[in-house]
Amino acid sequence: MNPHVAKSYTDAFILRVAQEYFPKVNRPWHEHDFMTGTDTYLSEPTVNVPTVWGYSGSGVETHHNSEDTPDRVDPRSLRDIATVNAAYLYYLADAGEPEAMWLAELSQTRGYEQILHSAALFLDRIPMMDDGNGLARLLQDAIDHVAYSVDRETQAILSVLRLVPESRSKQAAESLAGLIDGVRRFGEEQTGRVHHAADRRALELGLSVPVQPSAAQDPQVNEASRIIVRRRRFGTLPLDDIPLTNVKAILQEHGTEFHNGSLLV
Repeated sequence: MNPHVAKSYTDAFILRVAQEYFPKVNRPWHEHDFMTGTDTYLSEPTVNVPTVWGYSGSGVETHHNSEDTPDRVDPRSLRDIATVNAAYLYYLADAGEPEAMWLAELSQTRGYEQILHSAALFLDRIPMMDDGNGLARLLQDAIDHVAYSVDRETQAILSVLRLVPESRSKQAAESLAGLIDGVRRFGEEQTGRVHHAADRRALELGLSVPVQPSAAQDPQVNEASRIIVRRRRFGTLPLDDIPLTNVKAILQEHGTEFHNGSLLV
């Protein structure tokens, strides 16, 4: 999947391609959150090329080592990746405004799923809270997470505009307004569910309602909000420019050690 900072319709689309294809060949599959690496650098906003990473194998890990030889190629996986990639690329290469609108609908559906998941994580935790302060902080966290999901899934819907001719971008954006409003209202509904669950738990604990959300006080938040990452290159921030002694100190602080030039985790 793309990183959250670059949410795109391509996430929902590659999943639809996989859902259509893999059951037909009786092959299991799953999705995975964004992972940094040379295969995913293009999805960075500094490059702005949506990138989903189809990956498969035989179950034997030979990637980038001496056992990575042609005779170990799994024909089924080669067929599957070629088919999925071909379908994905051909459709998008030929896509125009009608296809963009369908992809927006697809992204809205995935958006509902992501927002629902954000709320569900907190609905599962609320019944376990045993004090008012913790319940108030959890409620605030839930509100923030749902709002974040709404914002990211809105971006995914709007990302289809890159498929629309510039002369039609204004009209296409107007057509997307209803989908975006639907995502916003769905987010409000999920926030309402969390509020209701928090109030119910408060009554069980003999506390007053409604529960007022309360953010945890972290003295580092204000300072961290002003930090701006400055890069010399796009992609994962490397340790290349940090003196080796400093790198060792940083890694050892996090439970990682050097031994004869190698890392021990």
